[in-house]
Amino acid sequence: MNSQNFVERLNSLEEQITNSDFLDSKGIGNEVPYYIFTYPAQEEERLSRHLALINLSLKSITNLKFIQINLFNEAVNLLKDNHIYQDVIEMQQTGVVNSDVLYALQGELNETNLASYINQRYQLDSFNLILLTGVGGCHPMISVSKMLSNLQSLTMKCPLVVFYPGEYTKNTAQENGAFSLFNLINRESYYRAFKL
Repeated sequence: MNSQNFVERLNSLEEQITNSDFLDSKGIGNEVPYYIFTYPAQEEERLSRHLALINLSLKSITNLKFIQINLFNEAVNLLKDNHIYQDVIEMQQTGVVNSDVLYALQGELNETNLASYINQRYQLDSFNLILLTGVGGCHPMISVSKMLSNLQSLTMKCPLVVFYPGEYTKNTAQENGAFSLFNLINRESYYRAFKL
């Protein structure tokens, strides 16, 4: 993905996600209204600045209730609320190997718990647009495909846009859809989302 293509897609994003057909999930049949906006990881700062502008614009749209959720921040909040965040920090500071830290967190920080935690905080079914950022920062603890599967029953028919630092190939007759984080990490299968 070249920078010009990214900028063009970024500039058309607001128009796409505020389109009434998009918000009403028209034209996708019975599919889940999940969309993936891929971007080069090195463009994270530009994406964040642009999303801040889009958020300001979205606030002025009558009858649009939206939320932007940073998955990494919510994972940290979950650990803090469960009183284990400081333990994790201390483990890392004392030289515990990252794989051991990941193993210790498996019971607390997983896609099921995180989806439930986010829903309890925000009541996701009360929104008609959800923007999900911070996906790259959650690797390897949180799988985006498993996270989307866990959010599916909580978001109902609400369009959800995942901002993904890497590539997403859409499911075709020849190949299952897949994520590739940072365009480096092994492909993670997922077939339900549409590419923006």
